[in-house]
Amino acid sequence: MIKLRYILILFLLELLSIVVMAQSTHTFNIYFNLNKYLLNATDIENIKSEIEHLSNVNINEIEIIGHTDNSADSIYNIKLSNHRANEVKKAISVLGFNENIIKIGYFGENKPIVKNDNEKERRLNRRAEIIIYYTAFEKKCSLGDTIIRTKGGKELVFDGCEFKDIENCIEIIEQTSQNDFKKGIVVMGKNTHNLLNYGRLQVNLLDGCVKNECFKNPVRIRFPVSTPPDPTDLPWVLVKGEKTILRLVEIKKKMFYEFELKCPTSWINCNCKKNQKH
Repeated sequence: MIKLRYILILFLLELLSIVVMAQSTHTFNIYFNLNKYLLNATDIENIKSEIEHLSNVNINEIEIIGHTDNSADSIYNIKLSNHRANEVKKAISVLGFNENIIKIGYFGENKPIVKNDNEKERRLNRRAEIIIYYTAFEKKCSLGDTIIRTKGGKELVFDGCEFKDIENCIEIIEQTSQNDFKKGIVVMGKNTHNLLNYGRLQVNLLDGCVKNECFKNPVRIRFPVSTPPDPTDLPWVLVKGEKTILRLVEIKKKMFYEFELKCPTSWINCNCKKNQKH
């Protein structure tokens, strides 16, 4: 029993990771003639049409509030607004909704939306207000890593969901000369002779192109190596003066020096509008 409960909890956690529940409301009105509360065919069709627009969401509660103008005395108007709310409730119940989620209220002439100075205004106040509370289900992105490979064999590993949003905003420049010593990301140290190409790279976010100011998730950057170095004396990477020791990783039988490019750090001004070089 304990094991089954544990599996159920894991399943629910997984389900929550896929679905984002967003509570929202949808409101519309049905209008009535003077001293009337019965619905006509057009009213019923309007109610059905409004609810059908929410066919892809989970409706949690429906609130119906009856109102009147001030053409009669207040006690009569309270009763009339109650009749209007209940008639709308009947029409919605016929569509298959559980009556337990349908709530009604009635206020007579006490909550007008406009003044009652003329017939046009009084007609707007003779209404039933329908408020539908619903939960929209949106699938979260569940993409895996996105790997970008340069001509020189370097790899940049992005979070797949984030890359989908910023792929048109990234500029990757692979340096191919020792003269580019001070630009971007530089690999340094004794064991750099086994790099398959120069350890130089720039990653730029273009001006004002993305809503987020920098990478939300670390970007793993890999430099290919020809032979394994001495693991006790690994090189380091220098990014705008900040030193980070590289780690040696094996990916599909290929060796790489790897490190994580994170934001924010002391060397990144996370404002892509200024086209900061990472």
